[in-house]
Amino acid sequence: MKLDGNQILDLGKKHKKWNENVTVEIFPYLLNNHRFYLAYYHGKFNRNVKSIAVVSPDANCKEEALKALEPLVFFTITFDKVENNTKARAELDYSIYEEIRVYLKNVLESNVLKDSLSEIYQRSYNIIDEMINLQKEMLNLRQKVNAFASSVLDRGYFLHDEIDELFEVFPIPGWIQYKQFYDRYQFRSDFDVIYENSSKPELQSFMRFRDSNTLKNMTSAVAEKQLADSLEVLTDGKDMSSLTEEEYQQYWLSKFKNDLYERYQQLRDQLRYP
Repeated sequence: MKLDGNQILDLGKKHKKWNENVTVEIFPYLLNNHRFYLAYYHGKFNRNVKSIAVVSPDANCKEEALKALEPLVFFTITFDKVENNTKARAELDYSIYEEIRVYLKNVLESNVLKDSLSEIYQRSYNIIDEMINLQKEMLNLRQKVNAFASSVLDRGYFLHDEIDELFEVFPIPGWIQYKQFYDRYQFRSDFDVIYENSSKPELQSFMRFRDSNTLKNMTSAVAEKQLADSLEVLTDGKDMSSLTEEEYQQYWLSKFKNDLYERYQQLRDQLRYP
């Protein structure tokens, strides 16, 4: 029988001290047909983890509970990372880039640009077009993550193989965003030219932005620091321009797995029950 949110929380409350709050991960692990949940105990006034417990509505077996700890930690932490990364990035508003793409396309098709300028506009169009297409990939990935979570919840537990499925997904949002920002940063000065030229009489008729500062906000003076800061995070402060997609994703997955195992060891030392 599936448990509702209150029933899941009650499992964790059994081992809670009076001065603590408790949260219980909603994804249980199935071992020998027994479901095991991971509970976290926090102080009343902060979110620092004081201790954890592995609890079950089906069994009272210490050996099984201890075996369930590692997959519970690996699955729930990895899912939280994937959930947060895809949700935040899928919710980014790309409508302004769609406006810019329309603007650049209309200017290019008007044939009012000299060859040297046309090259800059075309390159910028290609970059913005690619950013929009990559955002569609992000939205599709977000849908897959939602479907994955729904499937696990409908079943009532996760399987060990699904940890590997999450590992495969984990580095993809970062790779998508890295591709979105890399060329945009490399050719950031292109929009300095585009903005400067936008006031010319032959180009003014194409200015149909909802925000009159749209092109200005794309210039290097405005956007450079934000782009640089984002790439600093997405590359771990390293030059990753020569890496393939597989190499990039493997770098981040290896780093994450190392951190994840360290976190598992920390939590194992904080085990209150069993």
